[in-house]
Amino acid sequence: MEATKAEIFNSKPRSSKFPLKFNGLWIDQLSNDRYQLHQCDYSQLVTHIEYSKGSKSLSKVFQSIRGKMSYITTCTRLDLSYYKARLSHISPENLTRDDCALLNSNVVKLRKQCCMVIRELQPSTLHIACYSDASSAKNLDLTPQLCFIVLLKDAQNNEALMHYGLLKCHCVMRSVLCAEVYAFTHCLDYVHALVHDPSGILCRKVKQSC
Repeated sequence: MEATKAEIFNSKPRSSKFPLKFNGLWIDQLSNDRYQLHQCDYSQLVTHIEYSKGSKSLSKVFQSIRGKMSYITTCTRLDLSYYKARLSHISPENLTRDDCALLNSNVVKLRKQCCMVIRELQPSTLHIACYSDASSAKNLDLTPQLCFIVLLKDAQNNEALMHYGLLKCHCVMRSVLCAEVYAFTHCLDYVHALVHDPSGILCRKVKQSC
């Protein structure tokens, strides 16, 4: 994941004549085995929020901006997933000046030119790998924070992201081990749901490693 992370953080999107555009997402081929994904144009449409005490529209504006940030973070900006999780804990009905300041600071990070670069995978050695972790009693109400990532990998350790999550658990765990097991089983649910597509395309059972 370190190589993938470095490319996400360091690379800037290159111009192309024929990129595939879908709902603000650009997909383009850089070479025979390298592709880039980015939402740079879409991210420039995400604006800052002005805090105004007692404003009736403030809650809706906050939710709209937070929703756009969540969409971009889920698709191409994994480096901002921590901030996405922090913003998800804020109640739009009781916004403070600090909440709006946190949102605006993340808008600045979001608008930076950044893209995800992935390599072509070898279908013959394709398999699914998943990783999970948990931070026990991480939140103010002592609930744990769960995280997981599901990847497509080949024998050369080339990777492509299938899905990931960084979310707040809805119940308090009695121990660190309990939180870890909960995160792992939550990750497995996604693996079992996602394995059907590559298995159907390749007409074989795709192996899973967790």
